[in-house]
Amino acid sequence: MAQLARTGSSCASLYECETTLAQVFSELGLRPLSASEETEIRSRFGEVIGRALMKIEVTEKLSPDAKLKTKQIAGMLRAIARDFQAHEPLLRGAQDGIRQSHEIEVANRIRRTLRSNPEVRIDPDQFLNDSCERLKTISEACLVAARYLESAKSEAGRKAIDWFDDYTRTLVWIAEKNGIRAKLVNDRSADIPAGRFFDIALGMERVLDPAMRAPSREALGKRVSRSLSRLSVLTDS
Repeated sequence: MAQLARTGSSCASLYECETTLAQVFSELGLRPLSASEETEIRSRFGEVIGRALMKIEVTEKLSPDAKLKTKQIAGMLRAIARDFQAHEPLLRGAQDGIRQSHEIEVANRIRRTLRSNPEVRIDPDQFLNDSCERLKTISEACLVAARYLESAKSEAGRKAIDWFDDYTRTLVWIAEKNGIRAKLVNDRSADIPAGRFFDIALGMERVLDPAMRAPSREALGKRVSRSLSRLSVLTDS
């Protein structure tokens, strides 16, 4: 499943290996989606899935190998920063007062090659300086990202699924489009969550990544109930 990184977030496609969004709507008895509605839902769910998978990947309780992944990713980020820091003096050349003859030769050869490149339309020194400033920004971003990963602690409970409220908002949006109240009821005979809104929550889980799904019907009911309560508080406030 392809993921698209964006500023401060991530977006992923729906998990349609078992079924499709259109099939889920049909099985739930919901009215067919217009093209704009389908685009809206895919965008909303895509952002939720992207956020959730990022959280799961670095949360030890949700991903057994999260600790190893975190260490590897942080190490790669730091390696990128180190590589730039190691080669920055060579790229900047005489600007930073290089003294070693072989270092001066490296810098000069880079400049001569850039000067002969028709795509480089500015002075090689300026081109390298501009490039180094951009690489320095990237290097600093790598270090910040590595520190964030290394300082992140394993989260559990509600915080570990803080993406769920946005997921619930989309369920509410779908329900309202179909004249369904965003309310859970309980099947007293079986003592399990039920109702049309819960059916939507249960059905839409099928297009989420399996790692995001609740472990049981009861667990999903609790997630949805708590999320609806939080959203109600936010709306009232």
